[in-house]
Amino acid sequence: MDLWLKITPPLREKEEVQGLWKHLEEKHIDLISSDHAPWGKEEKTRGDDNIFNAASGLPGVEIMAPLMFNSTVASGRFSPNDFANMMSTNPAEVFSIPGKGQIAVGFDADFTIIDPKQETQVDQTTFKSYSRLTPFDGQKLNGKVISTIVRGREVFDGEKVTASPGYGKFVAGSAAKR
Repeated sequence: MDLWLKITPPLREKEEVQGLWKHLEEKHIDLISSDHAPWGKEEKTRGDDNIFNAASGLPGVEIMAPLMFNSTVASGRFSPNDFANMMSTNPAEVFSIPGKGQIAVGFDADFTIIDPKQETQVDQTTFKSYSRLTPFDGQKLNGKVISTIVRGREVFDGEKVTASPGYGKFVAGSAAKR
């Protein structure tokens, strides 16, 4: 399992993680994001004899919102508004992603609805992406994603994807390679 945790940048010591939380709380960090690297077990275990042969990265897109909600809002560290700013508004602004990050006329109706009273448990066997690996497997979290809406249409009902393949569309921001 240890090779599954090969990521770039590498995992940090507990003191460094606490320092990151302090910078978030003091608003020195503007956003929270994931690079989502969904390598499977085969790509990760190539490094059994040589760590440099293991693929680097972890999947994150499916569990990022509930993990961060649990660590920020449910823990009392941040308000729901701070959470929305760090996870949506600020990234859209920093990367100049048009039509995203706000609830306003002219913006896409994109929402993730989290019920703070429900508990969820991370279960890597239910992941929709290629990878079925996470160091958070089995972790119980306060707050459950009960719906995801993209461009005004529900695409996830809290249990399953409800949109057809291809419904999503790429929206280039200033950070996109062209």
